[in-house]
Amino acid sequence: MADAQRCEIEELVKRLVGAGNVAGADMTKFKKRMKYDDCRYYAMKFMLVNVKKNWKKEKQPIVLNLLKNLDMTNCKDGVAQLTKFHFASSSAITTGKPAKLSLVSEHKRLYTFIWLEFLKAELSAQIHKEVLSHLPNVMKFFTSPLQLSDYLTESYNQGGVISLLALNGLFILVNSYNLDYPNFYNKVYALLHPQIFHLKYKARFLYLLDLFLSSTHLSAHLVAAFIKKMARLLLTAPPESLLCALPMIRNWLARHPACHVLVHRPGNATEMASDPYDANEADPMKSKAMESSLWEIKCLLNHHYHEVVKEVMKFDNLSAHEQDLSDLFELKIEELVTKELTKVDKGIAFNPPGLPQSCVSTELWQLF
Repeated sequence: MADAQRCEIEELVKRLVGAGNVAGADMTKFKKRMKYDDCRYYAMKFMLVNVKKNWKKEKQPIVLNLLKNLDMTNCKDGVAQLTKFHFASSSAITTGKPAKLSLVSEHKRLYTFIWLEFLKAELSAQIHKEVLSHLPNVMKFFTSPLQLSDYLTESYNQGGVISLLALNGLFILVNSYNLDYPNFYNKVYALLHPQIFHLKYKARFLYLLDLFLSSTHLSAHLVAAFIKKMARLLLTAPPESLLCALPMIRNWLARHPACHVLVHRPGNATEMASDPYDANEADPMKSKAMESSLWEIKCLLNHHYHEVVKEVMKFDNLSAHEQDLSDLFELKIEELVTKELTKVDKGIAFNPPGLPQSCVSTELWQLF
C-alpha cells in the first residue's frame, strides 16, 4: 500500500517537471499534498534522485517552484516526530519504532540536500535572483543554515543586484547563526550609490538597510557614516525615494541619540569652510562622518516638492519615537502625481512659483 501512495506522489512530480508548467491543476494538487508530512517526504526522496536530471535552465523555473512549495511548517524547532499524514498507510508505518518519514531530522536532511544540490546547478540570472530572495524564508529548515554561507558569499561577490539580494541571507547567518563574516557593514556601505533609487529592488534594499541598522548596539560612528552617506545621496534622489529615506534617517537618529550632533552641530556647522566627511573612504569608521553635519538635508528645504520640504522640517524637532515605514518602501512617483492631480481636480490651489496660472491644468500633468 505504501508503494502505491509513494508512486502517486512520484507521478505527480513527473508530470509537473515534464510539462514545465508552474500553474494548473497538478500544481494546485502538489501544493495541497505538500502540507502533509508523508507526501512531502515521498516527493523529496523522488526529487533528490530523479529531478536532478532535469535541472537544466529550461526546467529550473518549475523545479524552483516545487522547492518553494515543499511546506516545512510542521518541522518546527523542538518537534522530533511528525504526525500529519495524508495516507492511512503512513500512520500504520510509524506505529512502534518511528519511521524515517515521521522524523523531523530526516525531513530537514532531505530538504537541505535538495536545496544544496539545486544551488550547485548553473542557475540562470533570473532564477539566481529568485533563489536569493527566497532563501531567507526557508534557511531555518536546513540542518545547518551555515551550509549556505559559501553560496551567499560568492553571490555577494558578483556585485550589482545579486550582491544586494545576497545581503539578507548573510545578515541572518551573521546575526542568528554566528557566521564570522568580517566587514559586513563595510560591504553594505559600499552598496550605497545613487543608482539604488532607480533599481527594481530599491524597496527591498531600503527595507534591508533599515533592518541592518536596527540594533541599538551599533557604534554611533558607524551609524553616523550611513546617515551621512545616505544624506549625500538624497541630493539627487527622486521625490518618492526622499519620502521614504528622510523618515528612515530620522528613525536611525531616534535609535542612536549620539548621532543627533549631526543635526544640531554646535557653532553653526553649515558654515564650515569644508566638510570633514570623506565620501571616498571605504571604511565607514574612518569616514569622519561624526565630525560633519547634515547640511545636505537642509539643502532639501529648497526642494520643488512641498511634501519633501515638510519631511525636512521635521528634523528641527527630532522625536524619540520611530515612524512606521511599511507603506513608504513601495511608494511610486505615480502615486504622488495622482495625489497632486486630485488636489487640482478638487480646486485646491496649486501654483508653483513662477508658473503662470494658465499653465496649471490637468493637461499639463498628463505629460507624466
